[in-house]
Amino acid sequence: MITPKRYAPDLPFPPYAHQPGQTPHPRTHPEGHSYGASEYAGPSLSEQTWPECSAYLHGVDLFNHGYYWEAHEAWEDLWKTTSRSTVLARFLQGLIQLAAMHIKIRSGNERGAKKLRVKSLDNLTLHTESETYMGVDLAALRHHIAHVPSAALHLRLTLGVHPQ
Repeated sequence: MITPKRYAPDLPFPPYAHQPGQTPHPRTHPEGHSYGASEYAGPSLSEQTWPECSAYLHGVDLFNHGYYWEAHEAWEDLWKTTSRSTVLARFLQGLIQLAAMHIKIRSGNERGAKKLRVKSLDNLTLHTESETYMGVDLAALRHHIAHVPSAALHLRLTLGVHPQ
């Protein structure tokens, strides 16, 4: 298995990937890996600044390395800083749902995973000039989400070059 590229290599991975009901809750349990950590308070993410946004890039790294709950949280913290009526908010919501889908797959909740698959696909169907958004090839990602059975679904996000 090839190790995915790191986009924010200076940010470490937590000591474990949280799985609800199996590991201490990272933020609320005293033994959680992020207990007492504050939510993201950095600058808002934008379509122009994503290549420099360590929180967004770290979310991609977390997702690609199987830290689905942590990726969900990283992207949700960013989503909270965006206006809900934007393409960016919809894109982040799609990524959040994609991470949640993987949590459901890992726990064996096929019904929950299917619901999140549909929601994620809907939110990742963006009306933009390009099929690449925030570095993600949306057409390829949607195709993979839609056509790979849940049991075999091990998505990785590969970020392309930021369009000038």
